[in-house]
Amino acid sequence: MELQTARNQLAEAKQALTKAQGELAIARTSLGETKQTLTKSQAELEAARKDLLQNKESLGRTQGELTLTRKILGETGAAREAALKALTEAKERQKETLARLEQMSKDLTKSKETEASARKELADSRQQLVTVQGQMAAARKALTDSTAERVSLQKDLTSARTQQQAAEARAEALGKDLTATRGTLTSAQKTLAETAAAEEMLRKDLAAQKIRAAAAEKELKGTANQLAAIRDRATVSEAALNVSRQTLEMSRRRLSDVHYLRALEGRSRFIVEVPAPAAKLYLDGKAYEAGEGKLMREFVTAKLQPGKRYTLTLKVEWEKEGQPVSAEKQVVFEGDTEHRLYLGLPE
Repeated sequence: MELQTARNQLAEAKQALTKAQGELAIARTSLGETKQTLTKSQAELEAARKDLLQNKESLGRTQGELTLTRKILGETGAAREAALKALTEAKERQKETLARLEQMSKDLTKSKETEASARKELADSRQQLVTVQGQMAAARKALTDSTAERVSLQKDLTSARTQQQAAEARAEALGKDLTATRGTLTSAQKTLAETAAAEEMLRKDLAAQKIRAAAAEKELKGTANQLAAIRDRATVSEAALNVSRQTLEMSRRRLSDVHYLRALEGRSRFIVEVPAPAAKLYLDGKAYEAGEGKLMREFVTAKLQPGKRYTLTLKVEWEKEGQPVSAEKQVVFEGDTEHRLYLGLPE
């Protein structure tokens, strides 16, 4: 229905366009004729102007001749009559020329009005043409939309047919499943009868399992008592381990200032134990990276002056329980000595 309406609108738009084009052609023809009339009127007006000038010149000459005649003939009546007659004729010709000039002006004004009317009709025709073109565009768009809608309806119809075929296939499959389900139901009924007998046997087994569970629960209580005793012993062992750690820490602190005389060609060796492998060691404020990742750090100084004593500041930084910790110690040393140190928390 919408497609037919769009086609009707398109036909009407084409008819309106043809009518507008005809009116436009008529307006153009009328405009051409008006321009020709205007050109002709302008030519006639120009000729009338020339005639008027000639008449004025003739009138001037006549007046001159009349004056000359008056001087020559004096008050001659015949000459005066002739002169007056010539003057009257000249005035008549002047009036006629002025009348023609006025008529030509009116024709020119009328031609201009006709030209303005023709231009207005031409503008109206162009406006109608634009309107008709808009109607044609709308009709074409409606025709395109109708075509798209028809294609969409065809797709929907195809999809509906596909869904109908799928539904029929599912219905057939459901029929087969129903037949299979009936057979399964018969088999299940037989199995149910067998299950009733098995259930009786399971009840007997459940009673026996309850007896075994009671015995296992009693055994579990005994195991829990043993676990509590083991936990108590572990607590005691942990306390003893802490005491041992404290004793070891105190021992390390007591050994921190141990040094020995060694033949090192005037050098001094340091063996430093840090609290953690990830600890950072600093010598006089400079990081010492050798041996990182180990508990024992060792380094040897350059050759020292004999008999001169030197001072070295050792600092270690590490983390304990997620918090940054540091320890620092100053050591006085000289050449040919070995120092064994432990850097830990201060007492």
